[in-house]
Amino acid sequence: YAQLAGLPAEYGLYSAFVGVFIYCFFATSKDVSIGPVAVMSMQVGKVVARIQDHNGDKYSAPVIATVLAFICGVISLGLGLLRLGFLLELISMPAVLAFMSGSAFSIIVGQVPALMGYNKLVNTRDASYKVVINSLKHLPDTKVDAAFGLICLFILYFWKYICGYLIDHDKRRSRFWFYAQNLRHCFVIVFATLISWGAVYSYRKTHGSSAKNPFSIIGKVPAGLKHTGLMTLPDGIINDMASELPVSVIILLLEHISISKSFGRVNDYKIVPDQEMIAIGVTNLIGTFFNAYPA
Repeated sequence: YAQLAGLPAEYGLYSAFVGVFIYCFFATSKDVSIGPVAVMSMQVGKVVARIQDHNGDKYSAPVIATVLAFICGVISLGLGLLRLGFLLELISMPAVLAFMSGSAFSIIVGQVPALMGYNKLVNTRDASYKVVINSLKHLPDTKVDAAFGLICLFILYFWKYICGYLIDHDKRRSRFWFYAQNLRHCFVIVFATLISWGAVYSYRKTHGSSAKNPFSIIGKVPAGLKHTGLMTLPDGIINDMASELPVSVIILLLEHISISKSFGRVNDYKIVPDQEMIAIGVTNLIGTFFNAYPA
C-alpha cells in the first residue's frame, strides 16, 4: 500500500498499527478497522506526484503524505464533532455501489503490472483505461514475478472455495472451517516469503551477493520507528494541495463508511457515521506523530 502511495514500505507499517490501536476506542463497527487501503493509497500517490511535479523536490513524499493525513484528520474530526455525519447518509446506495465497484476495478488494473513483473514499464497512476491498454501492450514483458502472483492468487481463491463449501456442508465443524478460511492470507504470505527468501539466497550464493535478484522484492525495511516525532508543516504546502483536499476527504470517509454499512447490513447492526468520522479524524491526527499517511 505504501508503495502505491509512492512511499517507502515502512510508512505503510506506521499507518497500519496506529489505526488498529486507536479505532477500538471509538468504533461502532465490530467488523472493520482503520488502516492503509488501496484506493486511498492511490489517491495519496496522485497527490504526491502532482505536488512534486509542480514544486520539484521542495517537499519530500513522506512530508506531503503526512500533511495530507493531518488536514484530512482535522476535517474528518470537525465534521464528526459538528454531527454532520447525516451528509453521508444522503449519498444514495447506487452511488456507494458505483464507488466501490469503480474502486475495485481501479485497484485490480493497477496491480496487474506488478503482478506480471513489468510495473516499471506502466504508469499505474494514469486513468484506468490507459493502464489496461498499457498492461496489455506489455504482456510480452512478463517476468518470473508472475509465478509468485498467479500461484498465490490461485491458492487463495481455491482455499476460500473449499473452506466455504465445507462451512455449508460440515455443520459440526463449521466454526473450524470459518477460521481456516480466514487464515489463508497468513499462510500464503508466510510460505511465499520463505520461498522467496530461499530462491534469492540460493541465487545470490550461485551468482554472487552483488547479482541482481531473479525477481522483484521489497528489499530492506528499516527496523523500529525511525521516523516518529512531530510532523513538519512547510510553508505553502497547504495551498499547493488545497485542490486535492475535497476528493481526498470524500474518498477517506466514503470508503470506510460504505464498507462499515455493508458489514452492518450483513450482521444486523447500525453504525454511527458521526462516531466513525471522529474515529477517522483522531486516528489520522495521532498518525502524524508516526509519519503515517491517510488511513
